[in-house]
Amino acid sequence: MQKVEELLARFYEGLTNADEERALREFFATHEVPGQWQADKEFFMHTTQLLHTDIEVPEGLEDRLIQTIDRLEEQECPRTRRLNVWISVASMAAGVAILVSLWFYAEQQASRTKFEDTYSDPQLAYIEARSALMKVSQTLNKGTQPLENLGQMDKQLQTLSSLSSINKGFEQVDRLRKTLKQAE
Repeated sequence: MQKVEELLARFYEGLTNADEERALREFFATHEVPGQWQADKEFFMHTTQLLHTDIEVPEGLEDRLIQTIDRLEEQECPRTRRLNVWISVASMAAGVAILVSLWFYAEQQASRTKFEDTYSDPQLAYIEARSALMKVSQTLNKGTQPLENLGQMDKQLQTLSSLSSINKGFEQVDRLRKTLKQAE
């Protein structure tokens, strides 16, 4: 009984296969069932009857269905086309609105950032600009002063490079010693 309950639950969820549905039909056809399953039994009994009944399809039904489907498709097409046209027009309008908004925004920003002369006397402006540039130059020079020591370090490294030739001499002596040991 529990298996039937599980199959019924699966059946009403649409998860059963043809074999499971056949098992349910056979069960309801051959067993007495409790009152809670009486409606299920009637349902499966009717479906069993329908499976064994030859249903006569009216002549020309297929042609009428095809004509009806074609007619409905033709009726829906103009609506769809109109909708697509409106969507295209609305998209273009939105794009134009965005471009115009961006243009106005850019113009507004450009008008805010216009530089104006702050000095009425050009000679005074020159002196102030030169003073500011000198301060920048001095600050940069202070920052590069510690780098002068790098030149001294470079000289020291060059003297150490002469030690590498001594190291090569030691390597040659070591190879010679190994060769002599092998010869003995």
